Amino acid sequence: MFTSKGGMMKLLLSFLCASIFIINCTTGIKYWSAIEQIGAEEYEGANALIVFDSTEISLERDGTGSATTHRLIKVFNGLGRKKYGEATFSYITLYDTVVVQGAWVIKPDKRVIKVPQNAITDMPMPAWEGSKFYIPNLRLVKITFPELEDGGAVAYKVKTITHNAPFDSTFDYWELFESTEPIKKKVLRISLPPAMPLRYKTVNGDVEHSDTTIKDRVIHTWQKSNIPRVVSEPAMPPLENVLTKLLITCTNSWQDYSRWYYKICEPKLAPDSEIINKVRELVVPAKSHNDTIRALYEFVCKEIRYVETELIGKKGGYEPASAGFTFKNKYGVCRDKAALLVSLLRTAGIKESYMVLTNPMLLKMDPALPVSSEFNHAIVAIRTDTGYLYLDPTAENSVRYLVPYEEDKPVLVCTRDGEDIARTPVAPIDSNLSQVISESELDEAGTLKGKTVIIATGATDYQLRNILQMFPRERIEELFLSSIKAEHPRAKMDSIKYSDPRNFSQPIELSLFFTIPDYVLKINKEWHLSSGSMSSLGSQSGLWNISERNFPIYLWARAGSSSRSILKFPRGLKIKSLPEDKSYEDNLISFHTKHRVDKKEKNIIISETLFAFKEALIEKEDYAGFRENMKKIEETKLQEIILEER
Repeated sequence: MFTSKGGMMKLLLSFLCASIFIINCTTGIKYWSAIEQIGAEEYEGANALIVFDSTEISLERDGTGSATTHRLIKVFNGLGRKKYGEATFSYITLYDTVVVQGAWVIKPDKRVIKVPQNAITDMPMPAWEGSKFYIPNLRLVKITFPELEDGGAVAYKVKTITHNAPFDSTFDYWELFESTEPIKKKVLRISLPPAMPLRYKTVNGDVEHSDTTIKDRVIHTWQKSNIPRVVSEPAMPPLENVLTKLLITCTNSWQDYSRWYYKICEPKLAPDSEIINKVRELVVPAKSHNDTIRALYEFVCKEIRYVETELIGKKGGYEPASAGFTFKNKYGVCRDKAALLVSLLRTAGIKESYMVLTNPMLLKMDPALPVSSEFNHAIVAIRTDTGYLYLDPTAENSVRYLVPYEEDKPVLVCTRDGEDIARTPVAPIDSNLSQVISESELDEAGTLKGKTVIIATGATDYQLRNILQMFPRERIEELFLSSIKAEHPRAKMDSIKYSDPRNFSQPIELSLFFTIPDYVLKINKEWHLSSGSMSSLGSQSGLWNISERNFPIYLWARAGSSSRSILKFPRGLKIKSLPEDKSYEDNLISFHTKHRVDKKEKNIIISETLFAFKEALIEKEDYAGFRENMKKIEETKLQEIILEER
């Protein structure tokens, strides 16, 4: 809060100048003058410049209010036109109304053209991109900017009116103050009653803040100017984890949110007679407590389809459908499936089962600053003697109760007494080590023929199940053949076999049968062979090819492989040299490789390699050491097995 008259005057003048700019731009008068002197050459690598990005939020004590977004964006090229040729705004009719107050296209010849009404649509939200199915109560306003040209710009002013607040008498919000395109000026202003004290925090950077009180309103302003674009890097975390982000809340604690969600969910969890009968049927074969949990989980996960449903009730979009409704219709979204599973578990006597809020894309949430709008997913927790057991009933292709990328993520268990932010557990690295077994034979012409068997676990198992169910067999063969050809261009896929991806009692087992002509390089009497295995690092080498990184590497899950390769070669050859055994071990990676001759058959070489990423997140401070070790590991692929003609 400013205390001096000079500080107060400076703030009011800033507020007035920004307001005048907005008013002038709304009429289209000042748009050209705002972009006239801006050239693409000033912003190397950018597709567009966000000249001005303003959001004005006005709140009432009950949580209702409005948010007005006003943007001016100059585009430099075709990618910029594609990116900003449309603007979309989603809203839930139970809570909001979206009004387009104005939209314009600014031509390079200085003409300001108002977007016609037929280019502004308000339609039901598709269930997914390109879908013919629509989500009731959830709508999408789309502005299409016609005849947008390079060197031109778009501008729009859109107001979202909240007539029914999902969170009674409170408010939270988050906003990114960086983008993959440069920003000349970004402003967020929130006006609210003094009875709604606001707390905020900026992460991954700084944003200028000021506040003042005018009559019965407290006005907070955050702003930042001349923000350079963020250049994406391979395997960087989702942007909301690494860009400058402003977190705002009027809520005291995470426990308040935990109690709030518990309260609105509890009435939906009561079982009806059909649920009670189904639980009796499902638990009859169960021989243990764990068997009961697995049977109920598998039923919801596999038999209840994930389908977007109509948002009903005062808290539609937040509160789930009743367990009876979801059971009867056999479909629902994450919150509906979670609520049904909680109902089944409690009916089976597992009373301490609860709804959980989470966001698998977020790596961290501030334990002291509750911002529930960062959540986007609902799962289930069962209290045990050692903590909570977490289950995601939407994880249809996962052998485990959580998919790998849901490990070590922030969660909020919603109970009567309220809980603080916690984290999901991390599976031991051994449970994420897939086995790769290769058996191959080299003939006298230098052709290698063999098979590689992958027995998948953890993250690899989950990925393979998705691929094997998503694509036809021909496409699957193409995917794996292209992987082999990346190392051996003349390789041929003889056949491919794999186990049923819908059988969750066994790990996925995939067998590749291949032929590689001219596998060896012959130099006089020497035969030079690559020592790299079929599970090479080539596809991931882009992660460490950059000399320096601005952002961490995020691998989504800790994973690795244990490989064993058996190579048989003609008896007319003898071993001249084998690669050296290598080991690299630190807190991020584990790598060990060794080669030996079979004790009985001297024309068989056995190679064994263990490689694992021990952490899913590699901070940029650790990148130099990580890169150095990965380069060394990659160099082991260049080591050769050298055979010699007798």
